[in-house]
Amino acid sequence: MRSRKFASAGAVALAASAVLTSAASASAVEADAGPVASARLIGGVPAPASVTFVGALMFDAEREGVHDALTCGSVVVGRQWLLSAAQCVADLGVPGEFPAKDKKFHVRVGSLDRTAGGSTANVDGIYLNPHWTGEVNPPRKAGDAVMLHVDRPLDVPVVRMAWWTPPPGSVQRTYSWGATVPAAQPDRDKLPTMLQQLDLTVLPKPQCADAGITNGEFCTSHKNGTGPAYGDAGGPTIVYDRHGRPYVTGLDSRGGSPVPGQANTAFTSVAAYRDWAEDVMDDHT
Repeated sequence: MRSRKFASAGAVALAASAVLTSAASASAVEADAGPVASARLIGGVPAPASVTFVGALMFDAEREGVHDALTCGSVVVGRQWLLSAAQCVADLGVPGEFPAKDKKFHVRVGSLDRTAGGSTANVDGIYLNPHWTGEVNPPRKAGDAVMLHVDRPLDVPVVRMAWWTPPPGSVQRTYSWGATVPAAQPDRDKLPTMLQQLDLTVLPKPQCADAGITNGEFCTSHKNGTGPAYGDAGGPTIVYDRHGRPYVTGLDSRGGSPVPGQANTAFTSVAAYRDWAEDVMDDHT
């Protein structure tokens, strides 16, 4: 088991300030991370080709004749490991959704196109965050994180996990293949095939009541009707340091309204569960 290392609040704040991408410093990131996303409805703008570490989490359901169905986003955090949202591989009682036991999950990485290119790997290990409460009644999604082990090494950059929760006012860049129109649950077959990106601003906790955030979460605004939507769950929020190295700070969990773009969005803070994620990798590698 990985030993825990704790830093003082001052040390964490100082280190985080060197990495966080703020609205004022967004231009410094553009050379390494592509153009800053503009405020377009729901889906943002196409991501640059350099973003190879975001994985499209898909499933096959042989009995139902379903193949390569997009379910969520994910991010590569180890040679054979991805981090995503627990809800992506759990049963939430959604009408018409296939039971998790009938799904065989796999990922595609290294390509902006979720249908082609890059490489694919089968998920052969699913490790739910023990704090996940999404399957209780009434359902809540605190601790919405899962570690996914795949059956082969992934030949893409490994993203570092942030050790700080993004502070209010900071800008986080999210990536996904989710819906680009404000419908509560659009046709899965009409989701975009090319990876999208959007910059989101972190809000103070008192402004996150509509998203119902708990400890270990943060929320972002839905300025001008933009924001994560159906199919975006598990998609990472990323910041880049001055050398262009990515850090994953959060995982898309849920919105405060059934219709995207009408309420703030809750993200699982990676920092809150970083020790657990590292222990999973140590114990199962």
